[in-house]
Amino acid sequence: MRKGVYFLFIVILIIGLTSAGCGNKSKEIKGNAAATFEMIAHRGFNNQFPEDTIYAAEEAMKLGANPECDVQFTADGEMVVIHDDTVDRTTDGTGTVSQLKYSYIAALDAGVKKSSKFAGIRIPKFTDYLDAVKGAKQIYPEIKTYRTTEDIAVFTQTLLDKGFEQKATIQSFAYPITLPEIRKLSRKIRVGALCSDQAQFDENLIIAKKDPNSMMLISTKIATAENLTACKNANLPVAVWTVNTQDQLKDLLALGYDKLMLSQYMEYK
Repeated sequence: MRKGVYFLFIVILIIGLTSAGCGNKSKEIKGNAAATFEMIAHRGFNNQFPEDTIYAAEEAMKLGANPECDVQFTADGEMVVIHDDTVDRTTDGTGTVSQLKYSYIAALDAGVKKSSKFAGIRIPKFTDYLDAVKGAKQIYPEIKTYRTTEDIAVFTQTLLDKGFEQKATIQSFAYPITLPEIRKLSRKIRVGALCSDQAQFDENLIIAKKDPNSMMLISTKIATAENLTACKNANLPVAVWTVNTQDQLKDLLALGYDKLMLSQYMEYK
């Protein structure tokens, strides 16, 4: 009799623990924005962290986001992760990135202007950045200013050499120029057409329809139901940039967009 009671007690205990575990899992998924849509961290959540730094990318990944960044070439041909044409806004230095040597840029503080607690964070080389985000499911590097089309090849080959052919989306506002250069090296890597207005969207959509591994990345101001339908009809994935408020997040999800580039971490509520 005692053995039967003891066995029943063990069974009830196991069922209780299992149910509790399932309840916690459901709560975690419900509260995790990444489980509802693909959360892309704009410059590594630039509203929260020192933008376009390894620190920002790593923190964004901890929050379940895929990191986005900007890449430029220095005067001596090094690829660095920074958004602006100049270093003035985000660092303690001054000057145009394309006219500065890497040795100068590497010594700049890219965190202190965000907050004193970020002092000492540096502008990373693109290769170092890629090493830091190798665990990401997808990354979104944008090739910004470049000197010649040969730089596009260098940028693309670096992604291939680092193993990102299947999990990188190369972004470009010069999509009609960059796409054919990238395709000389890879037919598989995804290429994203950045579109800031309707005219650019319409032009890029025509080209993207002919490329099996392209993607549309559109501004919030043209994130309409009609443009989403156009992308779906062309079997093109589409992401929206840049979502800054909870209301924007809700509205875009309601329209059916499921890849959103956020300036800070936000949960769907």
